[in-house]
Amino acid sequence: VFGIYCLLTCSTVLLITYIAIIIPFIIFCQPIERRLQEVLQKAWVYLLLAVTANAANSELVMTLPEECGPAMEAAVLQKLQCGFQFGNYRGTSVADRPNTPKEDFQRDVIISNHQIYMDWIYLWAVMARLHRQGSVKIILKRSLLNIPIMGVGMRLLNFIFLHRNWEVDKIRFGIRLRRLVFGEMPFSLVIFPEGTTLCENSVTKSKNFAVTNGMSVPKHTILPRVTGMQFALATLGDHIGGIFDLTVGYSGTKTTEYPEDTFGLKSLFLHGIAPHHIHVHAKYHSIDTVPYSDPEEFKKWLHARYQEKDALMAKFYKDGFFPGPRSKPTPLAPRSAMLIVSLATIVVTVLSCMTIQSLVSSSSDCDEDPHEILGKITKQRALSKESTATRVVVERPSARVNAVFVANPLKRGEMLLFGGERLMGNKCEFYGDTFLFDATFGTWTLLNLLISPSPRSAHQAIIIPDGKMLMFGGEFGTSKETKFLHFSDTWVFDFKAYTWQALNLKIHPSSRSGHRIAVCGSHVILYGGFFDTGSQAKYLDDMWIFDTKSMEWTKVDWMNEYEGRPSARSGFTFVAHPDGALLYGGYSQIKSKKGEMQDIWLLKIDPSDIKTLRWKKLKLTPNAPLPRSGSTSVLFGDAMINFGGVIDEELSDEFLMGTCVNGLYKYEFSNNGWQQLDPIIEDFDAKVFCGRFNSMMAIADGSLYIYGGIFEVGDRQFTLDDLFSLELKSGKMNQLQKVSPDLDQCWNLQPEEGGSSDSDNSDDSDGSDDSDSSDDSDSSGDSDGSDAATTDALGRPVAAGYASLKDFFDNNVDYWMDAARQENVGEDVNDKKLRSTAFVIAKRIWTEQQDLKMNVSLE
Repeated sequence: VFGIYCLLTCSTVLLITYIAIIIPFIIFCQPIERRLQEVLQKAWVYLLLAVTANAANSELVMTLPEECGPAMEAAVLQKLQCGFQFGNYRGTSVADRPNTPKEDFQRDVIISNHQIYMDWIYLWAVMARLHRQGSVKIILKRSLLNIPIMGVGMRLLNFIFLHRNWEVDKIRFGIRLRRLVFGEMPFSLVIFPEGTTLCENSVTKSKNFAVTNGMSVPKHTILPRVTGMQFALATLGDHIGGIFDLTVGYSGTKTTEYPEDTFGLKSLFLHGIAPHHIHVHAKYHSIDTVPYSDPEEFKKWLHARYQEKDALMAKFYKDGFFPGPRSKPTPLAPRSAMLIVSLATIVVTVLSCMTIQSLVSSSSDCDEDPHEILGKITKQRALSKESTATRVVVERPSARVNAVFVANPLKRGEMLLFGGERLMGNKCEFYGDTFLFDATFGTWTLLNLLISPSPRSAHQAIIIPDGKMLMFGGEFGTSKETKFLHFSDTWVFDFKAYTWQALNLKIHPSSRSGHRIAVCGSHVILYGGFFDTGSQAKYLDDMWIFDTKSMEWTKVDWMNEYEGRPSARSGFTFVAHPDGALLYGGYSQIKSKKGEMQDIWLLKIDPSDIKTLRWKKLKLTPNAPLPRSGSTSVLFGDAMINFGGVIDEELSDEFLMGTCVNGLYKYEFSNNGWQQLDPIIEDFDAKVFCGRFNSMMAIADGSLYIYGGIFEVGDRQFTLDDLFSLELKSGKMNQLQKVSPDLDQCWNLQPEEGGSSDSDNSDDSDGSDDSDSSDDSDSSGDSDGSDAATTDALGRPVAAGYASLKDFFDNNVDYWMDAARQENVGEDVNDKKLRSTAFVIAKRIWTEQQDLKMNVSLE
């Protein structure tokens, strides 16, 4: 009643203030939106804590570690002294300690054990005492969005919501983390590594997993899940100061009962039952001491932290408090005056944010300029803490297309990925990161280099002599792709030193993207591409030669213009040929006669005299692929392999309808003949290896690797991030193996907020749902496996003897369904979803038993 009265009383006055002052201020000061969100979050937290304290008041007690070094003491005390009274610590007041840092880290990660649903509210009370509640970002399960009022508030405050299915969550999670990194606001990211609260089901699953994997069984906590947290830290890197390691205990709880049974939401808000004291043990780890770049080492580190938490909880249940210096009890709730201010602030900031979002949504991209964006990125790189190049093992790169994907000429089975772009509905994100893929172990490594090219897509690169890679051009655009910037710079990547070098050349090709390059001896040939003038795209037909000995560009202007040559185009195939270079297909908005973009040209080159360049048009054989754009080709011996593309059907002068294809073709140089290849797909259907265009391909260690691409559904485009391997033996292509799990298949993608999707199509009984919920898999080995004909030491069905994943699933379906039910205990799932989860578990075990070493934690 008091809250409603305050809200009604303040609303009239605040509405007048809002109309008279706030709207004009926002219109001329758009950046204030982020500050308003921080103010709104602070007010919302105060209101939430006041409501909680009104139900049953509690007090906070902070405890410092018994044994820790001066640096840790200083860091913890510096962060806590402004909100809690410790008095003298070891005979010396906080103010007198010389090692106490003067500046507080503005960005950090908070981890805590998870006992009850009220944990996150009580942790927020801790941050409120430190005046940091406005920067807290909490990772929560997506179902919490359905809570009335609270869900809307959490959405407005930009919390991170996950489906608790790693395959679905990873891409969205990575984007949200990168927004935190490149934003200018402080943040405290709260993570509960256990993923759920203490209850009979979670404790049983944790115990079974520990026993089957030879791990120590925790008594007062459950085993943490490693994958998501390792990914978060690898993404945030040294952009954070460290990790606050909190352990929470509630007075009045016993070891014989679960805290949620005593202090649940119903007990608090309906019966006024709450812990009298909330004890929080605080420990701090500098990010430099956390091995987040190595998944295995981080797994050991995190499990060690939870063994410490388990020991702390044992002492808490024995003594009623944590060991170490404790603060005086601090009230949980703010004063009544603060409640009134909070209500007033909420009204103003909500209205302000709504106005800003409506203004920004209509014109947010109008003020963007590609040069300004690149300037900010360059400044961000310059301010980076890194003084040396580093390597970080990551789960995988974000989904992208139009990137460089080439094999390392000096190391078997290693490939380099640079740049690219990702289409996200009406937005596009450009990348400038460098990754290495190890095909032997299926692992990705991010290279944090001191010098690297700007973010870009549609650039071209090729291996040149002396173990180096030459890269030229590309494009960069605004997020809504209304403005573009084309590059004319030349870069060289050295595979010996793993470094980028920019070549400052006075003479070079003009700015462009969509061009192609091919190597012929010690020369690199560049042809075509396009340049966006702002009003139209200008397609090019000029040719340049790069001499890898002199490291210089030369324009080819000596060819007879009356001789036949390919028309201006971009996105075509251009590969080395025994007699020079072969050009096939491409795209241009200028159409003439039928079949123009299906033509094949041979650029005849005499290495001894480069000025003898001549074009020769080849005849098109009957078995040639249908005309398409966006196909990808690589050189393989004396042949070219061509994959994918989109076949456009012209509906009108302005609209095209595209059909994505996944055909594989081989073009023999010796007889100018095409051959369609039909790889054997044993363990997944065509929906997994779906049609696509603008994929990246490379050949390494006897295998063809196909990475990503774009899949179209109507007028929607989905950026894929799957990776496939096709073995090449004696020139035959007859076995397709998937190297990495498909994280973001198009039929699983859906809009960020609500809306319809095609995800139901993935739950067919044939097991076509290819998501891999590896982050929620600790129950996959808990069933008895009695229905399986052959089982391993863990009681799981053995894949040996089954010809395909489908057979493996169908013949042990009862086991998989039981495992799926255990994994979804307490959740309302239909039979279709249950069967989908069952297939995910079957696929995970199938992959594991096929000895494919995936960099995915089973936790």
